[in-house]
Amino acid sequence: MNDTGKLRALLATARLPNIPSVISNVWFGVALGAWQGSWDGDRALFIKGAVLALCGVLLYLGGNFLNDWHDREWDAEKRPERALPRGLFSPLSYQLRAIRFLGLAVIIAYFINVRCSITAAAIAGCVVIYTVCHKKTAWAVIPMGLCRALLIVMGFLAVDQQVAVSGKVYSMRLAGTVAATQGFWEQHEYIGVLALHAAGLFFWIVGLSLNARYESMPNPPAGPRLLAKGLLFLPLLCMGAWWARLYPYPTLLGSLPLLATLVAVLLKKQPIPVMVAALLAAIPLVECCASFPLALSLLAQVDPGGKISQQPVPALTLVLPGLAYILGRRLQRWVPAT
Repeated sequence: MNDTGKLRALLATARLPNIPSVISNVWFGVALGAWQGSWDGDRALFIKGAVLALCGVLLYLGGNFLNDWHDREWDAEKRPERALPRGLFSPLSYQLRAIRFLGLAVIIAYFINVRCSITAAAIAGCVVIYTVCHKKTAWAVIPMGLCRALLIVMGFLAVDQQVAVSGKVYSMRLAGTVAATQGFWEQHEYIGVLALHAAGLFFWIVGLSLNARYESMPNPPAGPRLLAKGLLFLPLLCMGAWWARLYPYPTLLGSLPLLATLVAVLLKKQPIPVMVAALLAAIPLVECCASFPLALSLLAQVDPGGKISQQPVPALTLVLPGLAYILGRRLQRWVPAT
């Protein structure tokens, strides 16, 4: 096979169409951390975002190569079109790539701070657990969901949260609302905010995985199948419920793309690969539930009454999820997403 064929096979192993969503997940965490804390200028925040986005991509690549290495015998029977069953590469080369990608991600994250490096290591651990268990038990969707949810956490932890308790910053965060007197909750609010947004992405990944599992069964159990569909709506509750009290109409507007995807996927009978591809591409749309109001809140910090288009950080926060969705959909036409 020529080099072009091998490159295409590597890109298929990397699940190229899903990489834009990884970058979007990480940046959303960085932007959320900036809103809860503060940042030392746009340039410093963009550098942190770019470095951690690279870490996120390396973790994702490492997970995919490790998964294909571990499942090579199963793929030989069920997915013979993949690279290892076709003999395009040696299993050892995939194993070594996975180790290098995962290890490099943990090392690079250390240059941002120790917390990010520990989170990257936790993601790598979840990757290994999922790889070993996913063919054995449905509970493997939990470490799979954590792999994505922790991307938000890793980005969030890049921003120092110690300044988030200052009265000035707290008042700016609640622009358009009445700032309450700070108590224990206000001082530790960032924990709840981070948990809610990470949980939204976690539930989407778990729901996506379970829907793919149950829809592939000839006679899936009714209860678990209904639960799997219900999990896909939880991101709207986790993220939307938080932001609706601050920016109700922007939150509703940002939730519409995800709602439209859910209606299209759940009401229209589609082949399983088509359904899974649509749900995978929609991962950045989970962030859309919060990206619009989050961008407005970031704008209130740096330029109250200004335009989002004139502020790079709020602008990127607003447009990146949509761009990641569109790019992911485009790449699915060339390389499979699963």
